[in-house]
Amino acid sequence: MVLSTSSSSSSVEEPLGQSSRTRHPPLRCPLGKQDPSPCTSPTPRRYKCTLCVKRFTRPSSLATHMHSHTGEKPYQCQEEGCGRRFSVVSNLRRHSKIHRKSQHRKSS
Repeated sequence: MVLSTSSSSSSVEEPLGQSSRTRHPPLRCPLGKQDPSPCTSPTPRRYKCTLCVKRFTRPSSLATHMHSHTGEKPYQCQEEGCGRRFSVVSNLRRHSKIHRKSQHRKSS
């Protein structure tokens, strides 16, 4: 049995018992391509992790990702008495802000 639903602009038929969720067309590339094919990355991800399925556009991104497999944390906080370590340098930079904020409070 088929349930027919209609709206002001179109009519949709779907099997009875299935939810009537809105169906959307596949995502298209926002880069202004005229080609109707789905969006693909303009840069090939040629650097593949040998331990999982992830791929990267830069060898440095693959190297950073490998820290997640090895557990290596090569970036250490230089603040005296802290010593926290991070596998991603941006996480160290974010962490360093807490020391700057606490130093600012002490000087106020």
